[in-house]
Amino acid sequence: MAQGARDVHVEPGGSIEFREVAEQFNRMVDELSLAQKMDRAFGIDVSDKVRDAIKARHGDALIPASQREASVLFADVRGFTAMSEKLMPRQVADVMNRYFTWVVEVVEKWDGYLDKFIGDAVVVVWNAPADQVDQAERAARCALEIQSVVAEMNAAGAFPEVGTLKVGIGVATGQMICGNIGSPKQMEYTVIGDTVNLAARYCGHAPAREVWASERTRECMPDEIARQALDPMHVKGKSIPVQPYRLS
Repeated sequence: MAQGARDVHVEPGGSIEFREVAEQFNRMVDELSLAQKMDRAFGIDVSDKVRDAIKARHGDALIPASQREASVLFADVRGFTAMSEKLMPRQVADVMNRYFTWVVEVVEKWDGYLDKFIGDAVVVVWNAPADQVDQAERAARCALEIQSVVAEMNAAGAFPEVGTLKVGIGVATGQMICGNIGSPKQMEYTVIGDTVNLAARYCGHAPAREVWASERTRECMPDEIARQALDPMHVKGKSIPVQPYRLS
């Protein structure tokens, strides 16, 4: 048991007291085995960071919503609707799973919280739920590496069904609400707010193979990450123009 074995059982025998001890030991092993299996299954559907946060709250799954500065990344596959029209559903799923497998590895490398998949898009957060002082740098480097990995996969012919996969990415840093959002019956840990909307808008405007970032992200990034100021632009939901930056 101490070495991690969960298939150990003691044959009940001897006096009544020893049989009771053996039976209790076996029940404990079975419950630990079940808990471990559930923990692994839970980890498939819920980020390790959220799972760890729940464990830190002694199993309380409700992580109260709070306002904090964080960085959020939206990555969206261009031409997904046309691809879905042209391919069989199974082929679309295969293409996206291949792509997402690599994206998740890059996100884990830069220690991001993978918030959700929205069809062909992926949403990643830094500095929530865990503290990360270099959140903006991690978000920027993750976005750039995703584009690099997609370019490498395209060059290697990883998507024969579509030829090449084209991705646009938007990153924004700022205040947002982070925590459990939903109904009493079903909740999810996520982020909402103006900064999240801005990242989604930049993602929508960024051409394929590009990463657009917000002014606040630029302020928090190290100078070694190249950035180019683009023309101020109006985006949905903002009354004044915003200043995007193209990262490279």
